[in-house]
Amino acid sequence: MIELDREKQLIEEEKVQVDRYKQLLLKQRDIMIALTSRLNERDETIISLQEELENLQKIIKDYEFRIKDLGSRNKYLEGKLVEHKVP
Repeated sequence: MIELDREKQLIEEEKVQVDRYKQLLLKQRDIMIALTSRLNERDETIISLQEELENLQKIIKDYEFRIKDLGSRNKYLEGKLVEHKVP
C-alpha cells in the first residue's frame, strides 16, 4: 500500500513537471513567434530603406550629370563671351 502511494505521488509529481515543461514550451513558442514577427518587420523596413536609398542615389547621379552639363555649358558660354570680348 505504501509503495502504491509512493507511485501515485511520483506520477503526480511527474504530471506537474510535464505541465511546467508544457508551459515553458508554450512561452518559448510565443517568444519565437514575437521575435519572428519583429524580424519580419525589420526586414521589411530594411528593404524599404534600401529601395529609398537606391532611388536617392539615382536622383544624385541625375543631378551630378545635370551639374556637369551645366558646367560645360557655362564654360562654353564664357568662352563665347571672351571670344566676342564681352565684359
